[in-house]
Amino acid sequence: MIAVDVNSKKHMIKELEDHQWFPALLRRFQAQYIGSLVVWLKLYEPLIPVMQEIIGENRPVLVQDLCSGSGLPAAYIRQHVRGIDKTILSDKYPDVSFVNTPQTAYLPGAADVLMLLPQPSTLYTMYNSFHHFSNNEQRSLVQKMVQAGSCFCFVEILEPVFFTLIRILFVSTILQVFSAPFVKPFSLARLFFTYIIPVNLLTVLYDGIISVMKSKKAGQYRQLLTNISEGDYTITVNSYGSWKGRVIYIKGIPGQR
Repeated sequence: MIAVDVNSKKHMIKELEDHQWFPALLRRFQAQYIGSLVVWLKLYEPLIPVMQEIIGENRPVLVQDLCSGSGLPAAYIRQHVRGIDKTILSDKYPDVSFVNTPQTAYLPGAADVLMLLPQPSTLYTMYNSFHHFSNNEQRSLVQKMVQAGSCFCFVEILEPVFFTLIRILFVSTILQVFSAPFVKPFSLARLFFTYIIPVNLLTVLYDGIISVMKSKKAGQYRQLLTNISEGDYTITVNSYGSWKGRVIYIKGIPGQR
């Protein structure tokens, strides 16, 4: 009898936005909608004191956001957390429409997080993208952070539970129909692919369902990342919930430098 690792099998399924052939326009529309949604709902508001504590205790020279997508979640945190002088956004498929500021700027080229060489003076963040990677890739990325002595905070807003799936079905269809004209930057093409040929609704819905399938609960992340810490490096997995849903964050902090 051959044992089948169901968890690894489901991680072989990729979201559409992770495929190179997926149209850049639809990838950008999807990232901008999700980024706008979490800002509108203030999903990451309870994360502000967590980030404030990390910044205050470790005083990183730079914050680099990984798999930034629209860049809106990272920009939101930078605006609400004291002590972040500059945030660098990075992504394998960078959003070319993002308007750089002196405080928040997008790296112009493709940045594959799996090729990242973490720096000890940098705080690395990731918002709702950690689930895109396989178990081995997740462990490998965290292991790199530990070995480099870098701080990190990876945040997830999905869990593999029925309520999350219902929420995804709602926000991908009904809510997206009503909110499409208000997503910035405004785009007639976004309206066309939402109302005339609703391919944008289908792609966001598909990726949302796949993302829920690939997500984990806080306890599953704890189990996955056990025995990675070295010396006095500390990895913590916590979560907080509200009617909007549950947010899970994985925090890595090195010892005194």
